[in-house]
Amino acid sequence: MSEADREEIAENIVVMGRSSPDENLLLLEALRKKGHVVAATGKGIRDAPSLRQANISLAMGIGGTAIVKECSDIIILEDNFTSIVKVIQWGRFLYTNAQRFLQFRLTVNASALIICVVVAVHSHEIPLNVAQLLWINLLTFTFGAWALASEPPMDNLMRRPPVRKGEPFITKLMWAKFVAQVSFQVSALLYLNFRGESILKLENKSLDQANKVKNTVIFNCFVFCQVIDLSPLCLASQHHPVFDCQVIGRFPFQAFPYLRNEDHI
Repeated sequence: MSEADREEIAENIVVMGRSSPDENLLLLEALRKKGHVVAATGKGIRDAPSLRQANISLAMGIGGTAIVKECSDIIILEDNFTSIVKVIQWGRFLYTNAQRFLQFRLTVNASALIICVVVAVHSHEIPLNVAQLLWINLLTFTFGAWALASEPPMDNLMRRPPVRKGEPFITKLMWAKFVAQVSFQVSALLYLNFRGESILKLENKSLDQANKVKNTVIFNCFVFCQVIDLSPLCLASQHHPVFDCQVIGRFPFQAFPYLRNEDHI
C-alpha cells in the first residue's frame, strides 16, 4: 500500500484490533502527516517507537518497562486506562486557568498604566503611587494564583472541543473582554480623577488635602474594579461567575487596601 493510500485510509479508521506495534506506528505517522495531534499509549519495548513519534505519549506506571517510561510524556501510576480522562481534564483545567489568570493580570496592569500615563501627562501628577502599584501587583499575583490553584477541575471542560494546534493562547473572546474591562475601568477612574473634587465636595479643602482624599478614593475604586472584573471568570466557570472561587479568593485582599488607605485621608 502506498503512503498516500495509508494517509487516506487512516482518517477513516475508528478501531484497529489485533494490530502489531509496527502497524500502530504506520497509523500514527499517517495521522501526523495529515495534521492530526496523536496520542499513544504502551507498556512494552516494541511500543517505544510509537511513543517517540506521538505528540503525547502515555506509559503504564506499573506494567510499563523502563524504556517506555523514558519515552513517555505522562506516566499513569495505577495502570488504569480511565485515568487518561483525568489527565485530559487536568490538562484543560490548567490551560484554562492560565488563560484566566493572564487576562486578569493584563487587565490590572493595562488599566493602571493608562490611568497613570494620562493623568501624568495632563496634570503632572500620579494618582497611584509606587507603593500602591507594587502592593496591588504583589497581592493580585499571589492571591489570584492561589484562587485558581485551589479551584477543582470542572466537569464542563470535557464537553468543550479540544484546542487546535497553533491556536493563539489569547483568543478573540479574551481580547474583547480585556478591551471592554480596561475601557470601563479607565473611563470610570479618569472621570473620578478629573471630576473628583466636585463629586466628593472637596472645594473647601486645601489642595494637598483634596488630592489625598481624591487619590485614596481612586485607589480604592481601582481595587474594587478588580472585584467586578468577571471577564476571566466567565471563561471556565460552571456556576454563576459571582460565586466563582476567584471572587471569593480575591475579595479579602481587595477589601484590605480600603482599610489600609484610610490613614491617607
